[in-house]
Amino acid sequence: MLRRSLIFLVLLSAGCVSLDPHYSTPESPIPATLPGAQGQGKAISHDWQQVIHDPRLQQVVTIALNSNRDVQKAIADIDSARALYGQTNASLFPTVNAALSSTRSRSLANGTGTTAEADGTVSSYTLDLFGRNQSLSRAARETWLASEFTAQNTRLTLIAEISTAWLTLAADNSNLALAKETMASAENSLKIIQRQQQVGTAAATDVSEAMSVYQQARASVASYQTQVMQDKNALNLLAGTTLAENLLPGTLESLPEQMIKSGSCGSII
Repeated sequence: MLRRSLIFLVLLSAGCVSLDPHYSTPESPIPATLPGAQGQGKAISHDWQQVIHDPRLQQVVTIALNSNRDVQKAIADIDSARALYGQTNASLFPTVNAALSSTRSRSLANGTGTTAEADGTVSSYTLDLFGRNQSLSRAARETWLASEFTAQNTRLTLIAEISTAWLTLAADNSNLALAKETMASAENSLKIIQRQQQVGTAAATDVSEAMSVYQQARASVASYQTQVMQDKNALNLLAGTTLAENLLPGTLESLPEQMIKSGSCGSII
């Protein structure tokens, strides 16, 4: 009797053993809150439509979330991790199998038929002596949660990058419009000075200086045109498709005021 009790105690204590490594989080050298920081304790806004008000940008973000490969991969990782957690968690419980069989025979003597049916259940369960199954289950759960966090972070990062790229395009459109106005003004000044030179009221150096200003203005226009095209390509790359022109912004001046306030896009993440 004493021997059985000792064996039972050994098995019971072995079941309390965990294979998880003992780890305690060290204290961070950085304070939890920074003096003067704004929005301390504020929850991250997951409803990005409350932050993004322009319907064109909302549609661009929706397109990007549906077609971006990084987001789709992150979602697939969640499904895989969830399935793995379900498998490892199932190992903590007994497995039950049911079997059903049926036979039918006819007697040659009296022509009557008989039917015999049998069913039974067999359960199997491996005792988790050292907590291996529990450790694997906890590890799978942490992987699942990490996958969900990664997907959420990928989604929020994509929204922020799309918003930044969209507003950058609007800013460069404004710069391009201003550069075109400057070029038109420089061209007009050049024509006036050229007429003055023809009547003898302007020197050749004046014409040369006006021509230099005009050429610089033309170079600025070409530079901003290239920048606008690069902005569009970057936006299409983030969206995962070629966006229609009616979804692209005009200039910054044409956008709602709340979109270009300081921190509007930053509040997404």
